[in-house]
Amino acid sequence: TEDSVTSDIISAWGNEGTNPTLIANATYENTPANLSLTTSYATYSVSANIDTSGANNIIVFIWSDVTDTTAGHFLYVTDCQLERGNTATPFEHRSYGDELLRCQRYAQLVRFAADQVILGGNWNTSEYEIIRINEMRAAPTTSLHSGSILHNSSSSFTL
Repeated sequence: TEDSVTSDIISAWGNEGTNPTLIANATYENTPANLSLTTSYATYSVSANIDTSGANNIIVFIWSDVTDTTAGHFLYVTDCQLERGNTATPFEHRSYGDELLRCQRYAQLVRFAADQVILGGNWNTSEYEIIRINEMRAAPTTSLHSGSILHNSSSSFTL
C-alpha cells in the first residue's frame, strides 16, 4: 500500500535519457532534472511542489541512467537537505549528535535488560517509568517488539 515503505520504487528502467517507470502509488512531483556531472564537486538545487492529494510519504530518488558507466566511475552525493517552504536555504552542517536528537523527537528505542523485572498489580497491566532522551514532538505511545513482561526476558519498546 502507499503507507508501506519500499526498498525499490522502480517498476521498469527505460533507455538512457528516459525516466524510469515508477511503481504503483508513486509519482514524480517535479520534472526530473538532467544535471551535467563534472569531475569535481558541484552544488545543485532541485525544487518540487508536493501537491499530490493525500500524500503520505516522500521519497527522494537520485539516479544516473548513463549506460556506459564502469566499475571505476563513482557518483558522490553528500550534504542533502529537504526544505519546507518555497526557498532553499544554505546547507546546515549538523553534528551526528544534533541530528540524532532531532530524530529522537519522533521515536526512541527503550531496552530492558534480561534481569530487569517489571510487575503489574493484576498481571494484566504494569507501570514503569521511562526517562526520555529528549522532548518528543507528540505524546508517546509504546509497542512491544519482542519478549514478554511476565517473566525475565529481554524486551524492547519503541516510544
